[in-house]
Amino acid sequence: MTVKYKLYHRGEGLTFGIQDTESGDSFIEGSTPQWEEYQAWLALGNTPIPLPPSQYYDLVGDDWVYDIARHKSGTQAANRTACTAHILASYSIEIQSSMSLGIYPGVEVEAMTTFIAACIAEENRCFDLIEAAMTEEEINAITPTWMEV
Repeated sequence: MTVKYKLYHRGEGLTFGIQDTESGDSFIEGSTPQWEEYQAWLALGNTPIPLPPSQYYDLVGDDWVYDIARHKSGTQAANRTACTAHILASYSIEIQSSMSLGIYPGVEVEAMTTFIAACIAEENRCFDLIEAAMTEEEINAITPTWMEV
């Protein structure tokens, strides 16, 4: 028997949606008339396909299958974003531009350059560790340690 509904992650955190496996329509609690139909379906004793363990799983038949390549690329992209955000939180584009134009003393430029290089090196270190990881647990254990100004 085909299960009519499945739960899915709606981004990070605990939010989830419901998808009709026949029509492909997605909805959230109370947001559409589909919610009433879903509640009636549940009242008949039916059970939706459960949430996957994380966003890096795909439903294959009745089983959730882990996609390590998607987990690696997603984690690497998140680390790149975090690295950029950390650098910009300490040295805005305006400050970086001013330093590159020589408006600030050389010692401040050197400190900024060292900081940015350390952040990029840490992001690269994590990228390589993620690339070498063989399991979901190994990937999840890799956490960048950003240099502070």
